Amino acid sequence: MKKHAILTLLIFFLVSTPSVFAADKTSMDFPLNVGDSVYFEDGYYKVKLVRTDDVMGFAWLNFSCDTMRCGYDPKELKGYQDEPNCYPTSLNQIICIKKTREVTSNRAIVNLTFPSDWSWQIITAEELKMPKLVVRKTVDKPRVKVDEIVQVKITIENTGNGSATGIDIDEIPITALIPMGEELEPKIRDPLPAGESDSDTYLVQAVKSGTFTIPKTSVRYWDESRKNEYTAESNTVSVTVLAPEVKVSKLTTTIQFDKENVTRGEEITATILIRNVGDAPANDVDLITRLPPGLELVSGALEDKYHEIKPGSTREVKAVIRAVKVGNYTLTPRTVYSDGETTTTSPVIIVTEEVVEYTKYLYLIPILLILLIIIAIVIKRHREYSF
Repeated sequence: MKKHAILTLLIFFLVSTPSVFAADKTSMDFPLNVGDSVYFEDGYYKVKLVRTDDVMGFAWLNFSCDTMRCGYDPKELKGYQDEPNCYPTSLNQIICIKKTREVTSNRAIVNLTFPSDWSWQIITAEELKMPKLVVRKTVDKPRVKVDEIVQVKITIENTGNGSATGIDIDEIPITALIPMGEELEPKIRDPLPAGESDSDTYLVQAVKSGTFTIPKTSVRYWDESRKNEYTAESNTVSVTVLAPEVKVSKLTTTIQFDKENVTRGEEITATILIRNVGDAPANDVDLITRLPPGLELVSGALEDKYHEIKPGSTREVKAVIRAVKVGNYTLTPRTVYSDGETTTTSPVIIVTEEVVEYTKYLYLIPILLILLIIIAIVIKRHREYSF
């Protein structure tokens, strides 16, 4: 049973493949210009002159076959005078370059060996309708914030001389830029005639901060005959996703006095201002101010609590304090809140004893002396009259 299966497969392979095992081979000169091809068996195998070196006498030819059936990858081989070079391998010699001659900058005569029963024809570069797709990838915004939408545009231009058909676009998504929609399949006009272009877009959402590269777009396509397959790739595109801004509150605390130089027993009005200069509300605000010994609270308050202080808002605390002892004093209000704390130091309060200026009463001394003299005279005369 196994023998019959193997025999069946062998017969199928021999029938479906041009006669590569034929004992008879033919050698023939083919005058080719760069871009010309020799089609064997109606294009099942192709040999194309791709470039030449007229100084060294080299000619490079591209060998290919119908990859859907033959199974051989395309290969570029060099021909030079009498040095054979075979396709697909030196052990499996289906078509061979025997020699090249009369090599110019754009032309060469190539001697090829191939099975005698094969048909062939020369297809010139002008006759060969070959599409050539150029793929470009762009984005509308190279710098975005997290959750922003980016538009990716795929533009495909056919710069060849034949229409491109069977256009298949392969787009690879990345986890940091999630496609908006279920499928990521840009659509391009198919067939795309020579000299024309088409484009499509899709949307992605930035979900992670950092700089990310959107991979190349891969495109597979065929010529009009559907016998030749081609590939093309786009450029990559980088998108920078900015880290989200962290909004925090920031409180500043200031304290002022209506006077700073006082005598013992005087009263001072203190004003404390708390201002939120940040860009987020400050929560659970606690103002703590301790009075040093030598000062006492008369009215008002030097401490307070607030549930919230919004950005740009200010809270004011007023108190009247009395200087009870001589000395120098400062107050240090401390504000504790959800995003931190702040401390400030007040100006110095200087408390002194009251100084009596006696000099301003010197002008009374002469008057007192005169009064004493008058009193003494009055008393003296009163005594005299009494006797």
